[in-house]
Amino acid sequence: MYLGMDGVYPEWENRARSVIKGQQGDYKLLDALQSSKAITVNVTNPDYDATFGPIAYDKGGALCRMIEGFLTEKTFQTGLRFYLKKFSYSNAESKDLWESLEQFSNGLNINDIMDSWTNKPGYPVVSFNGSHLLQERFLLNSSGISIKRNVIECNTDTAAWHFQLQWRTPCGLYQ
Repeated sequence: MYLGMDGVYPEWENRARSVIKGQQGDYKLLDALQSSKAITVNVTNPDYDATFGPIAYDKGGALCRMIEGFLTEKTFQTGLRFYLKKFSYSNAESKDLWESLEQFSNGLNINDIMDSWTNKPGYPVVSFNGSHLLQERFLLNSSGISIKRNVIECNTDTAAWHFQLQWRTPCGLYQ
């Protein structure tokens, strides 16, 4: 929605607002609970949990912005157009979108990246111990206090969540 509105009314800066909403969204509180569910689930009962909606839609939107950052806006739109055209009169699964985007990704494994976010609940806290990046699932206990769990050293074999890391030095921006 924000992307479309940005195209029609760029002066409204809806895209920038969506990033702020994503950072302050209720889904982050819900997704930080031990009882949180993954975005990708098999639905056997249409009377789903009411807390699932914000997680699925708001986190899903944030993940689309993230993958657009991996690919660039133009590549993301090209992949999305391909996906919409290919599945315009049929059903699709999330893997169909990832495969469509992957066709334009210059070798990036979109399916693995997105599966690391959609097939498990929560989101990471990333820290640097001086020599390695570490991830842990951010959790809130019943008192609203952060508790640490699942500390994982970040490398290509064991990373719990795939993400793009950028940093800036006086010499420029690095990824």
